[in-house]
Amino acid sequence: MSGMKFQRDPQRRDTSPSQRYTWARVPQLPLHKNILLYPRVSTPMQLGNVSAELQEKEDGELEQMAIKLGWLSESEWTPGCGKGKIVKFPQDMAVSGRLRMEDRVGFKKMLQAIISGEAGAVLCIEVDRLFRDKYGQESGKFMEICEKYGVIVITPRQIYDFRNSGDISDFKEEAARAWDYMQRQIYDKMVYAQDHLAETGRIGRGRNINVGYRLDRDPRSKTYRHLIPYPPHADKFKQLYVRYRELGNSMTRLYHEIKDRPYFPDFPEDTDPRDIHALILSKVPGGYTFGARTGLRRAMCNPVYIGWMRLGSDIVRNADGTPKICHEPVVDEADFWNVFNRHSAYLLDGESNPNVRKWRDRNKYTPLDAWLRHIIQPADPKLRIATAAINHGDQRTSDDASYYFYDAKDEFRSGKLHIAAREVDGAFWQMLKEHLRATKDFQVYATHEAETEAAKEREKQEILEQIAACDRLIEKQTDKIVALDIQPQDAHQQQTIKPGDEHRQQAIKLMVEKIQADITDKLQEKKRLQERLQTFMNTDNKYAQDMEEWKEHIEGIEDIDELKKDSTAEERQELAEVFATSATLEALSLRVFKLSVQWRHPDWKPKSAIWIRQTVSGKDWPEEERERLREVWGTLSHLDLMKAFPLRSWQGIKRMALDLRLQPSVPWKGPLDSNRLSWTDWQVVQELELVPDHIRVIECDRMHFHSSKSNGGASHRKREE
Repeated sequence: MSGMKFQRDPQRRDTSPSQRYTWARVPQLPLHKNILLYPRVSTPMQLGNVSAELQEKEDGELEQMAIKLGWLSESEWTPGCGKGKIVKFPQDMAVSGRLRMEDRVGFKKMLQAIISGEAGAVLCIEVDRLFRDKYGQESGKFMEICEKYGVIVITPRQIYDFRNSGDISDFKEEAARAWDYMQRQIYDKMVYAQDHLAETGRIGRGRNINVGYRLDRDPRSKTYRHLIPYPPHADKFKQLYVRYRELGNSMTRLYHEIKDRPYFPDFPEDTDPRDIHALILSKVPGGYTFGARTGLRRAMCNPVYIGWMRLGSDIVRNADGTPKICHEPVVDEADFWNVFNRHSAYLLDGESNPNVRKWRDRNKYTPLDAWLRHIIQPADPKLRIATAAINHGDQRTSDDASYYFYDAKDEFRSGKLHIAAREVDGAFWQMLKEHLRATKDFQVYATHEAETEAAKEREKQEILEQIAACDRLIEKQTDKIVALDIQPQDAHQQQTIKPGDEHRQQAIKLMVEKIQADITDKLQEKKRLQERLQTFMNTDNKYAQDMEEWKEHIEGIEDIDELKKDSTAEERQELAEVFATSATLEALSLRVFKLSVQWRHPDWKPKSAIWIRQTVSGKDWPEEERERLREVWGTLSHLDLMKAFPLRSWQGIKRMALDLRLQPSVPWKGPLDSNRLSWTDWQVVQELELVPDHIRVIECDRMHFHSSKSNGGASHRKREE
């Protein structure tokens, strides 16, 4: 069976690619065990190609080959039928084959299936789907594990049985050849060509183009492959530097002026589509703009606008070391350096810019009293939530914490909306108490934990098997040195070699050095796996006992302030992690919030708390909104006035009218039941039947939760030794 090849059928002359190979003779296959199908392509762009379809589809080459060989599809297989079934691991579509086995989700699961003894064979379209491995580090461990558990690898060309030294050599050669192809074709040739173009100030294909420029694609032009200014955008970009000075060198104010506006005009209809696709800007109606403050800052700090080109961590230089002018500048140098020196995190030599504000050490802060700090996430995936202290002058206490929403693209986390952590944590506390009153004990959850422990045990066995594979590989290499009748430490000693045999001496010396280097690599890999095992074993995923202890501890405590007297901020954060896996916060309007909690206990249904926030900071009135208030004042009823400014409360409208000295005056009591609510708030309150100072709790769908921050149940806590 070992070394058996798929061979051409001599009776078939014109065959389709899917029928190109057939069996010369029937091998003895482990049909009584499962066959594991491993499809893989390297990038998302390959997901729709023919190779992906042949590997992944039910009618594709992989599954049809397994069926022809005698295995049963999962729909046809029944327990006790005496044959193995086809099991697919498609999780690694669009994942590189150069990654370790454990870093590929599908491969890791397939490895665990092999170790469990369920599998007899692995089927893939080519060896390079499994590995692109130059030195055989990962493929060597894989072969050792397959040999131990009697698993063969099947491809359309060959069956590999790792009890056969010839198959081991063939498999190693295929994995190395796959790596070599990537190295020569992609990295050596293509990347070298790209680097050569960059070193001469030119641009290759597949690169984004900076706003204000376009790429000269005319081979007859003297500036072929160079950037050339695109005046409609270049002039507008140059104006940004002037406006930056006018705004007092404020990047934030500049960004808010152009945010969501078509600052850069649309392209004419006859524009090369490649120029449009290469533009690094966000599309808005009527044109383009920067989608985040970070993007604006990075663009304005890019030396490309003074004619320079970046080359790795440096810039393209002339032979004398001076910066090379690679294309026509569009920005005055004085304006550029004014922005660069204030906002670039690094200087052009790679050193930190001393003029840029340094972030303070957050580890020195007093712990923030924000219970959900480690599990909270926004409902909008475009946003993030962070915790911060609320400062009152120079004073700050851990009670004055808040959760705030910010744009995911904003590296400075400029808060869009804040809410006191006390309010959100209070809603969580109310829902938690309702569940605890209805729960007698946590035996059901303890049973659930035992089931998840089995999955953890499978991963532990996978790590141990990789360590054992390293040991076996080290032992085999050591045996080679023993067979030479020398010890590793004696490899360079003259007396171990026959006198006068210089060629043999040199051959043995090279051989031993190679073996020693290989043993060193295996020892380093073993150490890495042992560290991974230690980290894995220290992770505490057992919560049933903690739930019992916390339930007993908070028995009889109803008021949140009473709990704070008897626990620390860190302990209350642990309380949240013990009972919940994630909490999703959503602003339904400026003053109405919704908190949805996914509980760790499988019998606790997800719940949402909805309430009207207690306090809210008034937002500034821009000049255009003030002017509109002047125009409509006195012409609308009080209710229509609120509808005209749907995000403003009656209290806010009244105060702005006083500031603007508008007449006639209006009463302090507005048309709604609460002066603190805007028209938008009021509609949400009426729809959800909310009552001020009352939290409404409802059950919610599990699909409401997303995984942008949730860890799926694993905690950052470490088991105490």
